Formats: sequence, structure tokens, C-alpha cells
Amino acid sequence: MRFALTSNTEHRISDRGIALLLVLWAMTLIGVLATSSASSMRQEVRAVSNFKEEAEAYYLAIGGVQRAMVELLNADRNEEPNSIQYDTWQETWKTNPEAYEDVPLGRGSYRVTVVDEESKLPLNRATPEALRRLFEASGVEGVALDTIVDSLQDWRDPDNFHRINGAEDDYYLSLPVPYRAKNGDFDSLEELLLVKGMTPEILYGSRGEGEKRYKGVVHALTVDGMGGVNINTAPAEVLSALGFNGSEVARILERRKEQPFRQQNEVRTILTNPSDFNRFLPLLQVRSSTFRVEATGKVEGSGIRRRVVAIFRKEGSPRFGSLLVIRWEDNAILTPSGHVWSFAPPA
Repeated sequence: MRFALTSNTEHRISDRGIALLLVLWAMTLIGVLATSSASSMRQEVRAVSNFKEEAEAYYLAIGGVQRAMVELLNADRNEEPNSIQYDTWQETWKTNPEAYEDVPLGRGSYRVTVVDEESKLPLNRATPEALRRLFEASGVEGVALDTIVDSLQDWRDPDNFHRINGAEDDYYLSLPVPYRAKNGDFDSLEELLLVKGMTPEILYGSRGEGEKRYKGVVHALTVDGMGGVNINTAPAEVLSALGFNGSEVARILERRKEQPFRQQNEVRTILTNPSDFNRFLPLLQVRSSTFRVEATGKVEGSGIRRRVVAIFRKEGSPRFGSLLVIRWEDNAILTPSGHVWSFAPPA
């Protein structure tokens, strides 16, 4: 038996097909919106989680800084009254793995490095000869060496007359992005990059892949020290920059393993020519008052880390002193050479 489809029946089937398509389109649209919304919510949840973990990592780093402050103050307070005061790498403010190395705290841990700023060459007080020896040992030579040493002196001296290989306003104002010579002390080590002849590779060091290899000088210079160099903590390259010859540097390092220098005049015993002592005396000290604290906090199971760097200066008497904050970097970053201006103590 055959049935003929009427016009009304055809319309009903057509309407049902359109309705089905509309439902399918609506479901697809809802699915897309739901997926987009879920993705957006996941991103927001991840952002909130990252923010929370960043905050945790930051306060873990702060905990590391505060622990270092305690160690720095206790190092002096634990000394015998009226004893000769001196600072070495062997004191607890430097060598205390329980206080500094991956210390667990809450849901994470912190790691701390303390560096004696008086173990470095003071950039604003260093002689041209000391600067030349330091840059030369790092790999700078020839005209580049002459240019950097002369230009560095021109940058920090008060006049506007440049040395033979130096630079003053006439050079800096001719650059594509002009600026004037400082004619004053350096406020930071990064400021060296404004000086004629200086490059990031010379300052921070380079591996020599497709370019000249430099050891870098950033770890051996400071703008925060008090002007002298602690002979008990200075590395070999700083001692050499001061003018000690190779055998004298070796004797200093060997002597420090057994017994620290308690007074400056003890340096006379290691000099090849004892009459050189008066030349070294104004440059040397056996105490340190300025320290760089670098603390990194991390949350367990997270790749998020926060790094805080602070410069402290000791003030007051050893037993009742305090720490003055000279610099504070809340979110310190790695230099191009992969460190935060710190180095291991010499052997």
C-alpha cells in the first residue's frame, strides 16, 4: 500500500530537520563556550596558584636573608671582649651549611650565600694600576685595555678633560643615544657599561664561543665597600690587582689556611721586599663591615623561585651593633654569566 505525502507532511519533516540542525549548532556552540570557559578558568587558577607560590618563595627568601643577618651579628657578639677583631672566610657568617644550604621552611626551602664586599677591589678608590692589572688578568689587552682604564678614570674624576685614550662629554654626546660623563663616583657596577670600551662580555665574562674569552670582573669589584680590602678574604685576583706578586699571593693564601692576619703589619712577613709594606698599608684591612646577602626561596614541587639580594653594613660596637641596609633588590635576576655577582671563597 502506498501513501502519498501531503504538502503539510513535507513541511513538518522539513521543520523537524531545521530544528535538529539548530539544536546541533546550539550544542556545538555551548560546547565551544564551555571549553573556552574551562580553559580560561584553568588559566586563572594557574595564575592564582603561581602568584601564591611566588609569594611563598619570596617570603622563604626573606627568611634566608634574616637568618644571614642573625649569623652576621652573632659572629661579632660571640667574640671575646677586648680581643683583636678580624674577619675571615672561616667564620660562621660564611661557613654554616645548616643555616644556609637548602634549609627547609614551611612548604619549601631557602639557600643563602654571603659575600664579603671588602674582599673586592673598591671601584671608586682603586688606582689606575690596580684597575689595569684586574682587567688585564680578565683577558682585556692592547688598545681596549688602555681605553677602559683611561675612560673609567675620566668617568669618575670631576673635570671634563679626557685622558689620551679616555672619554668625556664630547664623546658620549656624539653617541646615537647621547648622555654625559658622570664626573663622579659609580653608584652601581652596571654603570660601568656606560663607560667607553666596556661591554657586557668584559664585565660579566664570556665563554669565548665565537668571541674573545673574558673571565669577567663583576665578582671582583664593589661600589659598597668602605675603601679598603680585607687581606683575610680577598681572592687571588684581587690581591694581584693590588700589586702583590705571584709568590706573595701564594704565601698569603697559604698563611690564611693556617692562621688569619690579625693585624695589617703582619703582611710585612710575606713580602719579598719588606720595604713595600708602606705602599700596601693604606690599601689593606683585616676587618669587614659590608656584606652582600643573596637568598633564593623555592616552593617544594614547584619550579618557581624568588631571589632577594641585600647589602648590609655593620654599625656600632661589635657586641651591640646593628645592620644598616645599603641596598635591597626584591627580585634579583641572574647576570649574563649565570650568577648574581657572587663567587666562592678562595681556597
